[in-house]
Amino acid sequence: PSNNETEQHSSQVDQIEEEPVRYELPLRTNRDVPPKRYTPEKEARRSRYPMANIAKGNLSPEAQIFTTSLYFEEISTSVEQALESKV
Repeated sequence: PSNNETEQHSSQVDQIEEEPVRYELPLRTNRDVPPKRYTPEKEARRSRYPMANIAKGNLSPEAQIFTTSLYFEEISTSVEQALESKV
């Protein structure tokens, strides 16, 4: 083989042996920051679909009566009250 062919072959080998350029990810902004699991202020548990967000204008009359009756139901705070209210 001629000298020119060996140079071409060695340059091709050099191109194969080089590591491909890798994309480096940017630094995360939350690295080494613990998740906010425990807060000193206790927050009330919220329902996903609260009753206050119901559009009453779009409900049928029967559904409107049902939703208003929910507000007048008495919620028992103890087992004894619950048993008395069933009777």
